[in-house]
Amino acid sequence: MTKPLSQRMSLQTVAVASLVLLVVLAISLTLTLRAALNETRELKVVQTQVLASNLTAALAFGDAEASADVLGTLENDGDTVWARTFLADGKLLAEYRSASETYVDDFASQNPELLLALRPRIQILTEGINWRGEELGWLEVWIDNRTAYNLGRTVLLIALIAVLLGSLLAYGLASRLGTLVLQPVSKLTDLMHEIASREDYTRRFRASDISEIQALGETFNNMLSVVEDRDVSLHQVIAQLEEARDAAQRAADSKTMFLANMSHEIRTPMNGVLGIVSLLKETGLDERQHLYFDTIERSANDLLVVIDDILDFTKLEAGELKIRRQAFSLNETMRTLETFFTGPAIEKGLKFSVSKGEGLENFVRGDPGRIRQILLNLVGNAIKFTEVGRVNLHVEATGSGEFKRTRFSVTDTGIGIPEDKQPGIFSAFFQVDFTHTREYGGTGLGLAICRQLANLMGGEIQFSSTEGEGSCFWLELPLPAEILNPFSAPTETKSAAIGNPFELATTKAAQGTPPSGAESRADDRSLPLRNLRILVAEDSDINQFIIKELLATLGIKPKIVGNGEEAVAVFSQQTFDLVFMDIQMPVMDGHEATRRIREIQGTQGVNPDCYIVGLSAHAMAGDREKSLELGMDDYMTKPIDRDRLQKYLLSITKSVSAHPMWR
Repeated sequence: MTKPLSQRMSLQTVAVASLVLLVVLAISLTLTLRAALNETRELKVVQTQVLASNLTAALAFGDAEASADVLGTLENDGDTVWARTFLADGKLLAEYRSASETYVDDFASQNPELLLALRPRIQILTEGINWRGEELGWLEVWIDNRTAYNLGRTVLLIALIAVLLGSLLAYGLASRLGTLVLQPVSKLTDLMHEIASREDYTRRFRASDISEIQALGETFNNMLSVVEDRDVSLHQVIAQLEEARDAAQRAADSKTMFLANMSHEIRTPMNGVLGIVSLLKETGLDERQHLYFDTIERSANDLLVVIDDILDFTKLEAGELKIRRQAFSLNETMRTLETFFTGPAIEKGLKFSVSKGEGLENFVRGDPGRIRQILLNLVGNAIKFTEVGRVNLHVEATGSGEFKRTRFSVTDTGIGIPEDKQPGIFSAFFQVDFTHTREYGGTGLGLAICRQLANLMGGEIQFSSTEGEGSCFWLELPLPAEILNPFSAPTETKSAAIGNPFELATTKAAQGTPPSGAESRADDRSLPLRNLRILVAEDSDINQFIIKELLATLGIKPKIVGNGEEAVAVFSQQTFDLVFMDIQMPVMDGHEATRRIREIQGTQGVNPDCYIVGLSAHAMAGDREKSLELGMDDYMTKPIDRDRLQKYLLSITKSVSAHPMWR
């Protein structure tokens, strides 16, 4: 049951006042008792030393009577209850017992140590008795500190009375204060409840003779006026918000449909591009033309993967993606994946293997296309994020009966996933590294799509990973065995990568194709550019090849490096007229590399007139301005063709005696 605020205030005031007084009491009592005990002890120590000095002659002659006479002087000391003298050999010579403390006789005849246990205020002082360096014995004095403790009890009694009186006074003052201050507050509270229950914002708080409460009441009245004015327009605002919500939902639906339609429309001509490239490669081409078409094919394949991810993601969001159920061969699926990934793995110096467990059915029912899509993503990620070691794809049967499932496990020895990044690994557009120095690309849609596809097929996808040691992703799906017609023997076709547009490009990339001399195709107009010394910082091998070949057609042989750190190192050792600096690179991005090059130019005077041009696929508003602010002289967006590159280089140079003069 809740208590009124006035009562609580009074009780809390009393509690605080009592607590403060008790703390002060405890401190005062402790200090008083300690001071009294110290004073008594110091006095008794001096008294014991004097008494021991007077006992020197008695102990020297072993005179028990003289020793008893000296101890008898303690009769006038009410604090000493027992005193004894001992010879050097421990023999009791004489003792004194207080006549007023009869309990000493009982303890002395039984166990003296019991006296200390039952009466903790008893103290023992011991003083040695010596004569000219010879130990004659010692004096033992038992002191009862009752005087100090009596003083403490007196102080405690007085303090408790003071605490009681102070608490009563505090309660009275608090009650009076509650009556004066809290009564208007209670009225204000009642008014608030009434307004809230009736929604009648015309009521107002009456004036109070306390200025602070009056200010509170005026503020409350002003608030009621504002609420009253806005209450009328509130329903209009709600209606507008509902209309805006519906419009936003329609826009989101339109965006989803637009992405789905555009992804499909782009994917269709991309397939045509891949087909034409495949046909052209079958015609009579020299080695350089083959390399060009391989580059087109690899770039088109990368774009097709991104487009497929966007298309699948939009279909999943719209709930339009359908899962098929048909018979297919697990063996053929595994062989296809093995053929597809062997080349890229060999190209990176990795060992890729495919293995099977016992008890697996070969022909099962499911969606082979979506299963291959998930495994392509998982194995592709494993190879992409593994620099040294191996990647293994293993399939096995788990569970039994109706709970029997097929598990596909992809294990690698790659970089692993940091523990703090693991919870969001299956989120859409999630990437472990968002910085400009990230080494691995991707849209961040792959794993999100894989999880949704696995769920649609009634399965699940999970993983375990240790940073720096590798990862293991596994896909579990219910794939029931296909009941085959006993009168028709099924045959497996080793289709592997037949009809797969990725196979030929992957194989040629693994084998490697030496470039030929495009430098010979430089036209006369580009002759003034031949002597330009150009440094290109670009991490993508495809982009390196493209810009190298473009410059070669202009008669320029550039220096190519793979990241900003290498660009800074080469810049400080060689002479260059122009640096094409990619913005997004591993190890060190283009912005940081530009800053360091500018520092080298300023402090060491190396290549002081060198021009730095940023290269990036980012074409959003503000990207160019940001790069220029960070020290770049110019900024170009990708893709870049030969004519555009030639015009740009000619625009920032001027010919003097057929030699380029850098501005």
